[in-house]
Amino acid sequence: MTGHFHIRNAEVSFNDAQFIIDAFDSTLPHLAAAGNIEQWGTKPFSKRAGFAERIEDMVAKSESFYKTGTGHPVRVFIAEVEDDPGTASASTTAKLARRVDVDGKALVAVSFAIVLDERFVSYLQESESLKNHVGAALEKGNFVFLWYLVTDHRVIGKHRGAGNALIERVKHYASDHGRQAVWVDCWDGGNGLLVKYYVDRHFEIVEGFTISDTKNGTTWKGKLLRLDLS
Repeated sequence: MTGHFHIRNAEVSFNDAQFIIDAFDSTLPHLAAAGNIEQWGTKPFSKRAGFAERIEDMVAKSESFYKTGTGHPVRVFIAEVEDDPGTASASTTAKLARRVDVDGKALVAVSFAIVLDERFVSYLQESESLKNHVGAALEKGNFVFLWYLVTDHRVIGKHRGAGNALIERVKHYASDHGRQAVWVDCWDGGNGLLVKYYVDRHFEIVEGFTISDTKNGTTWKGKLLRLDLS
């Protein structure tokens, strides 16, 4: 328990893959309303080729890794709060990710984090501007990479603070496993508000980078950040 949030490991039996897919989709109208469609585009994640299958596979690998300590080093954490159907609009209430725990408490999932253990995603490893930073971190080890931190925007009000709770969970996970740092990357658009979010939570900016899409001639600017736990 972190604050009023219950943080748990993702599990296949709870249909967490569908929650994650739906949460990703819920961010797009929110980003569009803020004028930030450049971050993730407008096409629903659920309609993108292979996306659902990748999320299902990731949840299965996460469950296996935390139960056995072997396999693909990925962890998926889910933040839940006590259920209150009145906090969501009538049109979305039935679609939210709800469950009842062993104590009979009704909970609704509101956010998730995906963490890689001593690994970076490929586009960061391939970036020339990040080569020295990423290479040094991989050589040294003892870190985790916060790949995604996403809130389900269908849950009105209940999600506030979930990001902070998940970051704290990731920090504890890293420390408990002898890791000395948490790395994260994020979009550097939208007046830098996402970068500021992490800086306000004591992450330090390491370097900027750009991903070029030669197919449509667009670029995606990001920042790589690090939180030292030592």
